[in-house]
Amino acid sequence: MTENPDPRARLVAETFNDDWNTGPGSTFARHAAAHARRRRAMRRALAAGGALSVAFAVVVFSARFRVPPNRPDVSNDLPLASVSPAFEIISDDELMIALRNRPLLVLPQETGARKFVLLDR
Repeated sequence: MTENPDPRARLVAETFNDDWNTGPGSTFARHAAAHARRRRAMRRALAAGGALSVAFAVVVFSARFRVPPNRPDVSNDLPLASVSPAFEIISDDELMIALRNRPLLVLPQETGARKFVLLDR
């Protein structure tokens, strides 16, 4: 009878052999693991550097091409003193002359102020 060794038994025997702890197999395994760690660290560093450079480019691009806010056009032709205000403060006598014999209704507001309403004749 011929002996056909089981390939699984040979694999188990080679796996748990002392050469994996002290022999050339252990040296190869350590070098392979160190190489894999270096490659993984390099990939992570490149990914982080790429992400940082993209973020920096976005910040620079957005800052460079930012649209300034719209500001109203202010002409400096006229000094502020010559610009007429929206209202004019008059004295009581001037008010009485302007109203003459026209009826005036004074309405108190909730805020305590008074509202003046000029009535028709």
